[in-house]
Amino acid sequence: MKLEFFHPKYWLLWIGFGFLRLLIFLPYPVLMSLGKVFGQLFYYISKYRRHIIRTNIDLCFPDMASREKEQLIKDNFIHMGYTMVEIPLGWWGSDNQVSKHATIVGLEHLQSALDNKDGVLLLSAHFTTLEIGGRITSIKIPLTFMYRQHKNKLFDWMQKKSREGQTGGVIERKQVRSTIKALRNKKPVWYAADQDYGRKHSIFAPFFNIQAASITATRDFSKLGNAVVIPLFSYRKKNASGYYIELLEPIKNYPSDDPVKDATIINQVLETAILKAPEQYLWAHRRFKTRPEGEANFYK
Repeated sequence: MKLEFFHPKYWLLWIGFGFLRLLIFLPYPVLMSLGKVFGQLFYYISKYRRHIIRTNIDLCFPDMASREKEQLIKDNFIHMGYTMVEIPLGWWGSDNQVSKHATIVGLEHLQSALDNKDGVLLLSAHFTTLEIGGRITSIKIPLTFMYRQHKNKLFDWMQKKSREGQTGGVIERKQVRSTIKALRNKKPVWYAADQDYGRKHSIFAPFFNIQAASITATRDFSKLGNAVVIPLFSYRKKNASGYYIELLEPIKNYPSDDPVKDATIINQVLETAILKAPEQYLWAHRRFKTRPEGEANFYK
């Protein structure tokens, strides 16, 4: 641990970590009830995130009734509240604490690929179950996770340290060579392909019938890492009573020689997963911030 983390500017965050650590001692139903309260509170105080979520839902579900949209927005905040209280479970909870609430289906697809000595890129997305879902799956088969470095150095250190202790390891998303090496060494790598990283690293492909900047790294990792692509998604069960982890068959005929076709295939897989539980997807990020030339910013 770096000495700079004891600086007063980090004290409030240390208190926050202490609070989160205490949450793992609560009974699971109480923990999730607390998360629901956090989410409901967040809905009322976060005007900026509420605007982004509403904009995304308006874009992706143009035919949905206004009342349904508003309920979806409120439910989405509740699921973000669940995420807050699941972080300590994912980081510090015991295997039994985490796995006893979970059902995993399709694990045979991953095991079969590993038995065939294939590299495996586990295609996922930024659902609100991201943290807990990765931990649950890693209990069965250790996964290596790609992640985005946090701007706060202490938070980044804590999330990296905690994830490394509970999974097969972590790789910062800019460490491309490390990712390819892990795939070639037959380590299953978890990768979310749904965020907008700008024009430089993307091509435009339809996502919910909207041209979206879609990263090309998925096909690159598959090609360079000699890896099959297996979709993996995690959901909360009804009434936040547990978790359902689903692994699908490897995507066939992927990658191709057409990057737009490949990006469209990936986006379709993600769409299908999101539509199973739209309230659980992380609509709070600006998925459509990069626009084709001449198009206006959706989020103004």
